[in-house]
Amino acid sequence: AGADVTVDNTTLNCEDNNENENYRTLVLHKDAVGGSIIATNVTFNIKGESNKASNAAVDGVVTIDGSEVEVAYIAYGNYYYGYTSLEDAIAAAKPGETIVLIRDITITDSITIAEGKEVIIDLAGHVITGSPVELKAYAVINNKGTLTINDSVGGGAIVCDHKLAGSTGYAVNTITNTGSLTINGGEIKMVSTADYQIGYAIDNNSGAGDAVVVINGGDFRFTGGKGGNQRILVAQNGAK
Repeated sequence: AGADVTVDNTTLNCEDNNENENYRTLVLHKDAVGGSIIATNVTFNIKGESNKASNAAVDGVVTIDGSEVEVAYIAYGNYYYGYTSLEDAIAAAKPGETIVLIRDITITDSITIAEGKEVIIDLAGHVITGSPVELKAYAVINNKGTLTINDSVGGGAIVCDHKLAGSTGYAVNTITNTGSLTINGGEIKMVSTADYQIGYAIDNNSGAGDAVVVINGGDFRFTGGKGGNQRILVAQNGAK
C-alpha cells in the first residue's frame, strides 16, 4: 500500500507474439492504495495495440509526462485494464462487464451508447461533467442502447453544466435516452445559467422505438436557468 515509483529517462520494451493481448508496461495494482507511478521522458516500445499504463488502485495515480493517463478500468477476473477515455472503455466493454471510474471526467462532446450496445458504468464516487460549447442540442450521455448507472461508493454524479449565453434551442440534457436506461445510484444533475433553455436531467424520448427508464435509486436535480422549459424527467413520444 502507498507504493511510489518514479521512472525517468529510459525506454520500456514489451514484445510478444500474441497481438491480441492488452499490454501494459506500467501497472499500479489495485492494492496500492494512494500509491503512484510517475514517468517522465520515457520511450514506450510496445508490440501490437495497447495502452502504456494501468491504474486500478483506490486513489492511486499513474502519470506520464505530467498527465494522469487513465480515467476508468474494467475488471477481467484478477486483472484490471485501464482506459484513457470513457469512450475507449465503452467501446471495449462486453455485456455484463462494469466500467469503473477512477477519477472525475470533464467533456464537451457527447458520450454515445450505440444501439445494441450494453454498458454498465460505476461512478464509484466520481463525477462526469459535460458542457456544451455550441448553441445546439446536447446531452452529456446520449443512450441509444442499454445503459445502467451505478454508484458503489456514493457521491458520484453525471452533470450537465450549461454556461452558454442565449438560447440553445431544443434541447440541452444531462441524459438523452432513446434506449433502455436504468439508474441505481448517483446524482443526475442539470445546471444552467442560460438566459433561455429547453432541457432536462433525463429526456426519455422514444423516437423510432420504445425508450424505457427504470429508476431504482439516485438523486435528480435541475438548478438555475432563467426561462424556457426546464424539468427533471420528461417522457415523450410513447416513452415509458
